[in-house]
Amino acid sequence: MNILTDILSLIRQNKFSKVAERDDVLVLGKWNEQPDMTGVASPIPYKSVKLIKIKDFKVEGTKCDHKNTPEKPSGDIATVYQKTETDPVTGECTVYFRTLKSLSPNLTLAQSADNDYVEIDTSGEPNLAANVGTGFGLWKNKVGETLNFKSIIAGDNITIAESPNEITINATGSGGVTYTFSSSPQSTGGPQHVNLNLDGSDGSLNNVKLFGGSNVSITDNGSNEVTISSSGGMTSFNVYDENPGGAGPGFSVSQSDDVLMWGRNGIETITGVPLGSTANPKSIAMGLTHYYESYVTKLSQTGNAAPTEDILYNDTGRTLSWQRVTVGRYTGTWSTPVDPNKVTINVSQVFKNHPNIANIIGVGINGFTVTTNKATNAAIDDDSILLDTPLEIRIYP
Repeated sequence: MNILTDILSLIRQNKFSKVAERDDVLVLGKWNEQPDMTGVASPIPYKSVKLIKIKDFKVEGTKCDHKNTPEKPSGDIATVYQKTETDPVTGECTVYFRTLKSLSPNLTLAQSADNDYVEIDTSGEPNLAANVGTGFGLWKNKVGETLNFKSIIAGDNITIAESPNEITINATGSGGVTYTFSSSPQSTGGPQHVNLNLDGSDGSLNNVKLFGGSNVSITDNGSNEVTISSSGGMTSFNVYDENPGGAGPGFSVSQSDDVLMWGRNGIETITGVPLGSTANPKSIAMGLTHYYESYVTKLSQTGNAAPTEDILYNDTGRTLSWQRVTVGRYTGTWSTPVDPNKVTINVSQVFKNHPNIANIIGVGINGFTVTTNKATNAAIDDDSILLDTPLEIRIYP
């Protein structure tokens, strides 16, 4: 019985082994290959039949490729997959991956306790620094994980010292130069004055001169002292009546005298005399131009409109509001009530056309009324007569 017949018999009997030993053999042959001989009743072996031990049996696997995603990374990115190699003799396939490595002492790499992960940890923080305020800043930049600060350098006459927690900056004076102050009188070559000298140990010299002006004297006392004194000046003055034909020549005032200043209504001048004051023989009466409040304005009126005014002077602290009541009658209303018994009103007879008449009636605490009419018919009031017509109001205390 040939080997082919035996194999076919085992297949028909469904005798398959699920376990193969290392020294067991397999029959190898090409599929659908024609035998060397035909027409023979018994099975003829295939011409390419071979035997192979299980331990030597290898099946070329399908090539498995590996790649990084994305395949062409950009920027500061490193890939893990490196390459894949297949042994041409044994057919063994090896995939190479890059190992992770830390370049920073603040970054650690370690396998997890369950051996499933690579754990990455960092003891540093992605911090930055900043200068605050409006002065010069010490912060420069950050390179990697290093914060860079500018150094402090001592300039002229400056010392810098440091302790574990502090930096001390001290001034050492004026560069080692000391100055000596001196003074000397000078009375020749010009007005009397005193020289003030500031001599430096480095040879520098600054000179300042003090001159005395009118009624001022300057004296060098020695011992680096200068005395500035006032001399002369006004010690007394005379007060005269401004009117040569007045009550007298007035009086003299010295530094120790007291002078009484007092006001007197109705006097248009200032008189320097012992005028009516027995309390102090040296007194000055100060006159006022007037002692009433005054409201001076010019009125104009046209058609049915209320009068308008052009105020020339007003020290009353009040204002007037105008209204046309009817033909030829206009009321002026005070912003603050007044005592009508203390008020005088005068309207000048200045109009657009002559002859015309204006009158003041109904003077009360809140205001008054102006009436206008033509002189040709005084019984009939009329409009459009006032044109820059002067109106003066006096309010007495």
